[in-house]
Amino acid sequence: MAFNFKSLEEAYRVARGDDESADLVRYYQAWQHLYDMGASLCEADEYYLDKLICDGSVLTKYNYDELGGVAYYPDSPGAVREADLEISASDDDVRFPLI
Repeated sequence: MAFNFKSLEEAYRVARGDDESADLVRYYQAWQHLYDMGASLCEADEYYLDKLICDGSVLTKYNYDELGGVAYYPDSPGAVREADLEISASDDDVRFPLI
């Protein structure tokens, strides 16, 4: 589901948390919109956007193929991706040599 923002300012208000009615998906879509539009952000927001990119919550041309074109939103229906990354405790086949 993609949200359309009328302006960068509207997206920034949602991303900043000023719009309390925004749900989690709209929040992440606001950050995606800011990235897509090349918004000028303060240093702290740039670092946070970089974190969202590293987490897979914001798609870029560099992580699009790796993520299969689907952004990961923690605590959303897409959170099943997190389970795919967990290592089962029953994986006894892996042995580490003692050095």
